[in-house]
Amino acid sequence: MTFEPRSTLRVAIGAGGTGGHIYPGLAVAEALREDADIQIDFFGAKGRLEETLIPAAGYRLHTSEVDGLNGMRGSARAATRLVRASAHCARQIRELGIDVVFGTGGYPSLPIVLGARIAGIPTLIHESNAVPGRANRLGALLSSRVAVAFPEAARSFTRNEVRVVGTPLMREIANLDKRALRDQARVIFGVEPGQKLVVVCGGSLGSRRLTDTALSLAREWRGRGDIRLVVKTGPEHFAEASTAVRDVGNVLVLPYLARMGLVYAGADVFVGRAGAMTVAEISHVGVPSVLVPYPHAIGDHQRHNAQALVARGAARMLADGDLRAASLARSIDDLLGKTTEHTSISDSLHPRPNESAKKVANWLRQLGGHRSAAYEPVNA
Repeated sequence: MTFEPRSTLRVAIGAGGTGGHIYPGLAVAEALREDADIQIDFFGAKGRLEETLIPAAGYRLHTSEVDGLNGMRGSARAATRLVRASAHCARQIRELGIDVVFGTGGYPSLPIVLGARIAGIPTLIHESNAVPGRANRLGALLSSRVAVAFPEAARSFTRNEVRVVGTPLMREIANLDKRALRDQARVIFGVEPGQKLVVVCGGSLGSRRLTDTALSLAREWRGRGDIRLVVKTGPEHFAEASTAVRDVGNVLVLPYLARMGLVYAGADVFVGRAGAMTVAEISHVGVPSVLVPYPHAIGDHQRHNAQALVARGAARMLADGDLRAASLARSIDDLLGKTTEHTSISDSLHPRPNESAKKVANWLRQLGGHRSAAYEPVNA
């Protein structure tokens, strides 16, 4: 199918629920905004993280009342809400003159993807995980085109046009100069000369278990002068965690990490869950990592994400059930002790330009029949 060139391309991006779905959408929007003749509207769910992040980034957000797919089993209300939200999105597509829809996965993106099918306009969905989630499996039935981050995910979309594009990253990470920021990062985190910086970041899922293990490790390592340990606890656990290690000098407890670019620039080892965005970022920047997949992730997708990095020699994986201070210490020391391998991991993964957002943006331009100075042909 061919499309007549349009002077102004209007793009709808369905992205919401978690940062792992929102940030790829924002990254693609950044790439699209290189072209002045493109207008972008975001679509998501009411009461979710997108209501904070997307307006803060300067985009208009439309929300619907829609429930997660877990609740749809046997739930007439959830199914009714999805149908109602999708019909409403179809009307908005027509009213706004939307030319093409991009969905990043997760249930908040489903109404606009289904709405695009109702309205008869082209759609593209992106799967960030090595194993597709339920929303994108359903979305793939509504869209003939799928972009994937991992080659392993492509086999799940045999009836679609699939392109392996990686995960779209925000410019702060995509253009990160780790070497230029390293000294600044180490000063900010209080790293002394000769010390190694280990950062433990629990993320939004299961952070308490990682936090408690890291604090136990800090107490065991209180006599180690060669390690600086930074532990992100989340705001809800910050006060308790700070009290637990108030007499331990080599650990810094923080409620959140505002600039992940500085974290990746300064860290000698990163410890965290294996969400799609985390895996994409550490892979791109080149940070030796210990990944502890969240065991209750749908489809066990975090284990598959981690395994993709382990297979490349870029990470160690530690099962959640095996997470103890002793096992975490062994994994960290294993990475810190292998200086040659440590350097190989960083050098093989960085620097490497991240073209994922640009590839997706150009594919959307193709689908919308748009040509501009920012446009470059997309190859599969």
